Amino acid sequence: LRPRRPGAQPLILARTAPDDAEASPDLVGEEARIPGLIIGIGEPVVLVSTVPDCGCDACDSGSQDLLEELDRALLSIVDGSFEVTRTPHGYSTRTSFGTESGSGADDPAVSRELTSGPWAENWTPRPRSPRGSAASDPGAREI
Repeated sequence: LRPRRPGAQPLILARTAPDDAEASPDLVGEEARIPGLIIGIGEPVVLVSTVPDCGCDACDSGSQDLLEELDRALLSIVDGSFEVTRTPHGYSTRTSFGTESGSGADDPAVSRELTSGPWAENWTPRPRSPRGSAASDPGAREI
């Protein structure tokens, strides 16, 4: 989805399919075992979230948690309160709902910082959570 407003970032939504699915991106029949959604922002795309992040029963906390995660990610991007920094060593995100940071093998080889702008005219973004470590932010998650 491409916003028309300057400073607003494109929102990318893509469906997931199981690793062993045939090349079809449409999740129908047997391929629909673990449907999911990938949320990205900007060009080139920066990954924001994969929902659900795991398909096993032990990690399934119910649809309410998934819908809340989706709502927070989408609202933060569209309202202009989403900020992400990615480096070869890790990432950090900051929204009005909290902060998150982590590291891992999937991190890009190039550093990138991206801040969204509001999609709506005359819209003031919700204030972002303060910068800091996950330990100092009650809304933070460290991965």
